[in-house]
Amino acid sequence: MRSLAAGFVVALAALQLAPGAGTIAGIVIKAGTAIQQPLSNARLELSGGGGPVLITRTATNGGFVFSNLAQGEYRLAVTRDGFIRRATSKFHN
Repeated sequence: MRSLAAGFVVALAALQLAPGAGTIAGIVIKAGTAIQQPLSNARLELSGGGGPVLITRTATNGGFVFSNLAQGEYRLAVTRDGFIRRATSKFHN
């Protein structure tokens, strides 16, 4: 089984869309490759912030966006068939 150990890069951006709302966006890449290769169709789960768990999938370029988020503490988990599930430690938007 391959690992996403350092396999995802999360560009955290607390962009102010409205008072108290923000965005978390980034790119998921394969770990352990000489060239950074985007990982398409990876499943991302964003939990925390006092709301329900949000789920999205990466685009062909590995990109993802969660928007209109309340300020708070979040945790991001990434999974895809054939890879080991990885999660971030908690972070604030």
